[in-house]
Amino acid sequence: MSREFTRIFGRTPGYFLRSAQLALRRILSRTYVASVFRARCESGGPRWSVCYMPYVTGPVRMYIGADVAIKGKMRISSRLTSDYPALRIGNHVIIGDEVTFVSHSGG
Repeated sequence: MSREFTRIFGRTPGYFLRSAQLALRRILSRTYVASVFRARCESGGPRWSVCYMPYVTGPVRMYIGADVAIKGKMRISSRLTSDYPALRIGNHVIIGDEVTFVSHSGG
């Protein structure tokens, strides 16, 4: 059956399953993950893109600018003893994979 499928469609069934998995991941990251992360932030500009949910620990306040792209796994942490720890990311910023931000005090 697999050979017949490959002959008719030109690809294996696994190719189509993997394509569907990647499309579903893109849809979820653009809707669910971005919405949940935006709700966690104090303020945010327009046109975000978030691939993976950032891991946030501590009471950090996040201010995200316009046209920010988070392309990989990111960790944000702050100390519990700091007064109003904050993370501010400006406009037109691209953040790569495996990045850690540590916020000590706000400002």
